[in-house]
Amino acid sequence: MTTKLVRAGIRRILEDIKGIKVVGEASCGEDAVKWCRTNAVDVVLMDMSMPGIGGLEADA
Repeated sequence: MTTKLVRAGIRRILEDIKGIKVVGEASCGEDAVKWCRTNAVDVVLMDMSMPGIGGLEADA
């Protein structure tokens, strides 16, 4: 299963929950870090083994 397909599935599940709004997504750790630095977010879900830097490194 591709990561794009997994992200789409997670987005669909989260968007069905009242009070949750998905405001962005990234395909690699570097893009996720850049996005989070320029946007106000409450929660970030990341894959531990994203291309480039993984979720654990990006969260540090």
